[in-house]
Amino acid sequence: MAKKIRKRTLSLESYLEKIVEEDISDNQDVQRMFCWENVMVNELIKTVLTDDYIPPIILGEEDLEEDVVQQYIVDGMQRSSALIKFRYGNYKITPSLEEPFIQYQRKMKDENNNICKDENGKVIWESIEYDLRRKTYEMLPPELKKMFDDYQIDITIHQHCTMAQISRLVRRYNNHRGMNQSQKAFTYIDLYARKIRTISENKFFKNCISCSGSERSKGTYERLVCESVMTTFFFNNWKKAAKDMSKFLNEKATEEHFEAIDQYLSRIENICKDNFTDVFVLKNVAVWVSVFKKFTEYGLDDSNFLEFIKEFKKVLHSKKINNISFDELNEHRNTKDRATLKGKIDILVSLMDEFLHNTNEKIFDVLDEYDPNQNIIDFIKENVKEDVIEDDIEFYKSLLEDWSVEVDNSSKLLDEGNINSLLAAIAYSVENELDEEVPAWMVSFFDRNSTYIENQKKNYTYMINDLNEFIRNKYQLAS
Repeated sequence: MAKKIRKRTLSLESYLEKIVEEDISDNQDVQRMFCWENVMVNELIKTVLTDDYIPPIILGEEDLEEDVVQQYIVDGMQRSSALIKFRYGNYKITPSLEEPFIQYQRKMKDENNNICKDENGKVIWESIEYDLRRKTYEMLPPELKKMFDDYQIDITIHQHCTMAQISRLVRRYNNHRGMNQSQKAFTYIDLYARKIRTISENKFFKNCISCSGSERSKGTYERLVCESVMTTFFFNNWKKAAKDMSKFLNEKATEEHFEAIDQYLSRIENICKDNFTDVFVLKNVAVWVSVFKKFTEYGLDDSNFLEFIKEFKKVLHSKKINNISFDELNEHRNTKDRATLKGKIDILVSLMDEFLHNTNEKIFDVLDEYDPNQNIIDFIKENVKEDVIEDDIEFYKSLLEDWSVEVDNSSKLLDEGNINSLLAAIAYSVENELDEEVPAWMVSFFDRNSTYIENQKKNYTYMINDLNEFIRNKYQLAS
């Protein structure tokens, strides 16, 4: 029995010539028209010029008469058309090409265009860096033209087909959906992709939000994790485009930023369960995570956040702050605009501040009773250890110096205005025998925070809660 499929390998030049000369047809009855955008064409050309992998081209072969066949492109028409545009259509690679510089080798030549050789008569080669942007095929140096033409492309041929069978093959091989914007953007955050994928399994996404089952496969949860990191830790650098956001986080974020978001999501889910799916709608998840980060600075039990959510759902959603309510702002169509997000966060924080002050008046009265001119020893006496002495202070300072070696020493957290709460946190760790945990926590804390609360009593409370949460999560993971 004759094989239905055969395989062969052609040079790219030979393959494209067969299409131009119509030995291979790119116009099969049911094939879609060329629809690739420039960015896709650019990347394919670069793939060839860097000798990277291109999947095989699939052809269907129709028997016309004895020993005469016509081949049709079944899968690979977009790739083939793109390469023809570059090889024969004067296509110019656009400036949007990512990582446009490539390396190639060429023979070194002297001023008379003679090939240079070493003392053993061997040709001397030199490495050249070449910018592909705004280049057509004809503009390429000879070495790159040869590399393009000589590129080996694998071809799989379905033999002895009717046109109807070839149409079915086109349908079979093209029965897939391309990446959406969220999925494409995810490919630009390779450093943290595995971490993000793990966070997307957080119970929050299962219990606290309401969305169709397809959202999981669309990359929506991964996008929400990235947006939450941006609104919580990098809001001033907010990127509306998912791709730009992923590229920024890949460069600027740390593991600690993502771990913090994972913790916040878990804490929200722990208290809210599935009772507020109408509050945690997809477009506002990153907003609420950012607001919860602000809540953690109060040093209150998470049950207080639950009470705020309940009140928000009842009445606060329509309460106006600076002449606009959250409901009104939530109607804006530009949900990804920085101004809209900032407006929502500001309104929620104002509502939360007012609610928490009203329900925890005594706690906030104590926190607000802070003397900005209080010296270090008096601050620690009041908040940590009544019998602290000057020698203790010097000891805490030496620990701070040792434990902050691995952090960014240009951080505002090390400003003189924050020294009271920093040394108090160290005093707390010593008094509670937590000092072995502090160096790792400090690295994490500095990675996740770029500034501090001016009210040092509030800042100290925030730091101690964060330290205890850090330790609690560490041992939960170890158990």
